[in-house]
Amino acid sequence: MTGFTSIIGQDQATAMLQHSLDSGIISHAYLYMGPPGVGKQKTARTFINLLLEQEDKEADVYLREGIHPDLMEISVPENRTRISKEQISKEMIPWLAMKPYRAKHRIVLIHDSHLLTMEAANALLKTLEEPPEHALLILLNDSTEMLETIVSRCQLLRFYPLGTQQIEAILIGQGIDPEQACRAARMSQGSLGDALLFSQEDNWAERWEETFALLEGLSSGEPIKVLEAAARVEKELELNVRLVETILRDRMILQYSDQEELLLFPENQDLYRQIPPLDPEKVRKGWERINQIKDYSRFHVNRSLIAVNIAYEWLHLLRPITLRAQGARTQRR
Repeated sequence: MTGFTSIIGQDQATAMLQHSLDSGIISHAYLYMGPPGVGKQKTARTFINLLLEQEDKEADVYLREGIHPDLMEISVPENRTRISKEQISKEMIPWLAMKPYRAKHRIVLIHDSHLLTMEAANALLKTLEEPPEHALLILLNDSTEMLETIVSRCQLLRFYPLGTQQIEAILIGQGIDPEQACRAARMSQGSLGDALLFSQEDNWAERWEETFALLEGLSSGEPIKVLEAAARVEKELELNVRLVETILRDRMILQYSDQEELLLFPENQDLYRQIPPLDPEKVRKGWERINQIKDYSRFHVNRSLIAVNIAYEWLHLLRPITLRAQGARTQRR
């Protein structure tokens, strides 16, 4: 193991975990809280591997095969959107009650702990209040929403969005073209996971063309345009949603500050200016709903339904907007 050296931009969290490993003082529960794609899962796996390798000389063999007997992982089941009470009370708690088989700890890694049902959260709370001596729970949380009673019984480690230059350097280091890396980093909003996804796009001129055409259609207010937009964005939902978000963000900056240096893509500012003024409160509330809807795409919810609901939100945001398509096409040339 190389330790935490491969974890970028989360020095505070990794330093605390390294100190726990060095001192041998391991908390019974850790809560990793921060946005998706910033390294929470990688950090958790690194910490688990290092700890088990301290306690079990042959841990690396079992970990490579994903069969270490003292490690359990809990996540949202296929065709479900939440972690159920049964997963906690009937699977985790009995397993955690048994003594470790090879190591000194029995470790439970709970992915997407913000998606625990209330019943599951209450069942987990009972374990956190009176954990077995050998128990170690690690909760990964993409949200700031969590029962305060759970937060107070965990050691909280906060994870933060990465800087644009950090992400750009990582992408270039992986052999991605510098211009492509720069564009992906600017769109990523601090998520390395998203940046890696966006860096695979190789025709940005066409993407901008398609996105402005999508906005033009929705701004007409015709319901059929919702279905057309949904069909267009469904396959690459994350990228298409981020493109629209980027356009609205940059348009709002021009609307209220006219500070071109704050734009993510200043080369598109002539296009942004063709969008009439936006209602900032409507945009803020609408985008909160869009992010909530989009999150369901990770949990086996029908993607067509997700895309249609997002397109309806866009329709609401853009209804007063009239894009001058011909002018937009001229500017893009």
